[in-house]
Amino acid sequence: MLLAALRFPTKTGFAYSLGLLLAALFLLGCPGWALANNVYIAAGHQHLEPLNGMTTLDGGVVIKTDTATMSAGSAQMVLSGSAPQSLVMNGGASMTRLENNVEQTIHANQVAVDFATNDVNAQGSVSTQMADKGKPADNVTIQSDDQVFDQTNHVMRAIGHVKVTKGDMVATSPEAVITMGDDGQAKKALFKNGAKLVSSDQILTAELITIDLATGDIYAEKNTRSQIKSKPDDAKQTGKKPQPAPAAKAGDTKDDVEVTADFQELNQDTGTLIANGNAVVNYGDFIAKGPKATFYSENNTLDHITLTNRAEIVDNDRRVIGDTVIITIDPRQFTAKGNVQSFMQTKQKAEPEKKPDARPEPDASQPAAKTKPVSAKPAAAKTGSNKTSGSKTSAHQSAQAVSATVQSAKATKQAPPKPAINQAALNEALMLEEASR
Repeated sequence: MLLAALRFPTKTGFAYSLGLLLAALFLLGCPGWALANNVYIAAGHQHLEPLNGMTTLDGGVVIKTDTATMSAGSAQMVLSGSAPQSLVMNGGASMTRLENNVEQTIHANQVAVDFATNDVNAQGSVSTQMADKGKPADNVTIQSDDQVFDQTNHVMRAIGHVKVTKGDMVATSPEAVITMGDDGQAKKALFKNGAKLVSSDQILTAELITIDLATGDIYAEKNTRSQIKSKPDDAKQTGKKPQPAPAAKAGDTKDDVEVTADFQELNQDTGTLIANGNAVVNYGDFIAKGPKATFYSENNTLDHITLTNRAEIVDNDRRVIGDTVIITIDPRQFTAKGNVQSFMQTKQKAEPEKKPDARPEPDASQPAAKTKPVSAKPAAAKTGSNKTSGSKTSAHQSAQAVSATVQSAKATKQAPPKPAINQAALNEALMLEEASR
């Protein structure tokens, strides 16, 4: 379909007539519109270099045939004798062709045509559109940095920031390859090196995504992940015009179903999605795992999911294993069948950690704890002079203790603590000392 838009007839057709026409026009020096075998050429200026076969068209270049139209700001063509070898169009080039009631159009900064192989190379902001004539709703648009059309192998290659749009479906990847049939119809599209497919009710990512354009079936492989809406859009379900809805909050996907697997396959006719190889399904509090998971839809709405070949599901503290696990979407519940095993995981409350008795920290603003000095005990009283002498000694010792405490306090610049002294003994010592004077 797409490549047919770029296929040129053999020497007896369009290419040969165009070569003869250009040669005649340039030799006559007659710019402007011309007609020869239903080929039209227009340009503001035309210049021929006979020695190297180079011809130049400038200013509103337009080339028309019965089925194709090409236009550009300027163009250069290389001739071999009277036959064109190559054509390069610059300055907003476009090429449109109608074949089998299918219209295809290419827009690019530059479009180069090799007449020997019929290959086309479009570069710079390339956009290719394909649609049945009169049915713009079926339009398919392919956008990329560059596009190469290999007519021999019926392959179109899009490179760099590839984006393919059809209706509400958008596919993106760094590179894509579209295979065409002999009838010019696109047969298969392969998106490579990290692809993403977005539709109104599903997001699919994988290293490789292949779309069968004839059937609409989708195949994904390597690190596949799908996010599926469990509730359809109102417009899709009722056919009514959708009403504005509040913006969704980031991460608000509690009603979505997510599945990861090695491979995923979507059948458009039945609406069935099959996830094969290490399938993991997340839906609300459910986490189900198994070798294979199949998603079934009713009226374009996801209805239930079946995991087979020995699957397991975890629901909060409960874990169930069975040959088959079935998850229903509405109401949200599951059923396990075949050799069922159930496990309950009771969460034990952790005992609070015992902390050591808290001890109050010393207050730095308060003076250090007072040390209670040892009180001096007077010696036993004796008769006569010995009694007086003993009293003097006891009083002297008490005085020395007081003096030592005072000196120690001065050395540390702190108020001297009051020693605990036997007051009765001290009074007796003072009286004896006074009597001896």
